[in-house]
Amino acid sequence: RMEAGRPGIAWTPEIETARMFARGPNATGKGGVLLRTTAQAKAIIAGPSRNSRRLNEREFTVDPRQIEAVVELGRFPAVF
Repeated sequence: RMEAGRPGIAWTPEIETARMFARGPNATGKGGVLLRTTAQAKAIIAGPSRNSRRLNEREFTVDPRQIEAVVELGRFPAVF
């Protein structure tokens, strides 16, 4: 999706959580990508759910059409 300029909807402020997902569950096809962005309040659809907080993921659902600047921090090989 990133090559097509379409970042996903799930974001976290926790870099280690993001790295874990980029290395594992999201490392399909061509592999995982670790990204950074700053989402404006208007882009946030939902904040962390109770389950997300319990797992310490702090996952925000963000409207990808509202994301302006994305910085690639790293790439990881495909695991699936």
